[in-house]
Formats: sequence, C-alpha cells, structure tokens
Amino acid sequence: MKKRILLKIAIVVLLLILSMVVVVSCSNDSSMILGKWLPESSRYSGFPSDLEFFKDGTARGESTSIKWKIEKRQLILSVSESAHISYDYEISKDKLILKNNSGSSETYIRQ
Repeated sequence: MKKRILLKIAIVVLLLILSMVVVVSCSNDSSMILGKWLPESSRYSGFPSDLEFFKDGTARGESTSIKWKIEKRQLILSVSESAHISYDYEISKDKLILKNNSGSSETYIRQ
C-alpha cells in the first residue's frame, strides 16, 4: 500500500517537473526574440525587411504595427484578426531563421 502511494506521488512530481520544463522552454523563446532584427541578405525574399519584437506581444515590421505570438513551435505574425502568417523558426542569441510553408527561409541578425 505504501509503495503504491509513493509511486503515485513520484508520478505526480515527475509530471509537474515535465510541465515546468515545457513552460520554461516556450517562455525562453518568447524572451529571446525580443529586440530588433534585420535580414542577413539585402535581396528581396518575400519576408519582412526588418522586425522589432516587444514584450507586450506587439511588433513593428516594415513600419507596420503587428501582433506576434509563439504557438506550437511557430512564430505567428498578425496585422489584423483575419490577416496573419506563421513561420517555423529557429532562434539563437543573435540569429533568427524564419521558414515559410513553401520551404523558403530568411536569416535575421539581432541589432
């Protein structure tokens, strides 16, 4: 009986730890993306030419106010309720790589 109770407690603790790790990893990407980003290349690629992300979930891209969020490992940019685009992304300290649905990508450098 005691072993069963200890096993249940251990499982609950492990689930709590796992959920905390997931929340922390998602919030890290949200905080890592903050700031101004410029494309690595100067060619027109169909991606925004500049991006600046703010903590309150707003951003500026090509002088346009937008909203952003990270959801299911995708960066979602919205200019209105019905106009949004999502990108797969990779982020490190000073590089942000956005990939669109057709497989094209753009690398941004933190400013």
